[in-house]
Amino acid sequence: MRQPSQTRPNHALWHPLVPVLTALCLLAGAVKVEAETTKIADRAGRGCAAPAWSPDNRYVAYTTEDQDELLLVEVNKDIKTKKLYEIAHGEGVGRRFVFMPGADRMALRRPAGALPGSPDRIISVSYFVYDPVMLTHNTTPILGPYRIGDEVYYRADLQAPFVNLHGTEWDSAVNLDDERLTVSHAGREVYQSASDEKAEGFDISPDGQLVAAVYETSSGKQLRLITIATGQTFDLGSGRWPGWSADSNRLVFIRDKPSVKYAELVVYDLELGQIRSIQGINQFWPNEPALNSNGTQVAFTHEGEVYVTDVTGF
Repeated sequence: MRQPSQTRPNHALWHPLVPVLTALCLLAGAVKVEAETTKIADRAGRGCAAPAWSPDNRYVAYTTEDQDELLLVEVNKDIKTKKLYEIAHGEGVGRRFVFMPGADRMALRRPAGALPGSPDRIISVSYFVYDPVMLTHNTTPILGPYRIGDEVYYRADLQAPFVNLHGTEWDSAVNLDDERLTVSHAGREVYQSASDEKAEGFDISPDGQLVAAVYETSSGKQLRLITIATGQTFDLGSGRWPGWSADSNRLVFIRDKPSVKYAELVVYDLELGQIRSIQGINQFWPNEPALNSNGTQVAFTHEGEVYVTDVTGF
């Protein structure tokens, strides 16, 4: 069996070679590690949602709870001196936005009000000034944007293929239809969830090799990793709201603790095969966790504010 190493495992072979330490950590429970937590965004009663890190870890983007404003805030400064940039505003900003590859720009979905039915289109906007550039020319509703590899993708619905900005389809597919999750690769279906499982959602790793899927079961929400090339799976136990680091080496998620009335942030390191509870959070109820590019910090929301804490213990 493969032992933890300093090199990232081949995800096509990853599942049968998960280190013994992973199983031991899952059976024993996550190791709790103290970490300092800092508030970075407070919207004075309007609320914050859906934090996301810039590739250089300098900024966190987020939207307001009513999803009509997209903002960018510097992370490593006192909250009173942080620079705050308004990226976009108006109805339809939504919760889905990504950082554009190789540029200080973000991509988001906005309604094209001049067209019949006002279909959503993907636009890009500078960090520092509202200079929208249309990236898609669709005339029907779409979902997205998504970052897979160094490409921005979108799709018509949860059963449609992912298409990049050049109109090329991704060679894999992750579809959700009536609570049934299927994964395909190179035109071949490699995974389908069981008929008695209710898939609630999923997050594709930025390198396009893994899916973190959330299922509702009789014992609560459970988290499963699926290898896209092979359909191999590995269950991480209780968990919801998964989020990947940009290097696809770490996964953050929330593990509810209803018996003690709190939730914890949990990070799983694929390379080491280790899992850590970053906070025993008794003063927070975290939501929407997001890892920075190398998985060393996590942003999350609590009561409409955005906090950042270090990932320690690995």
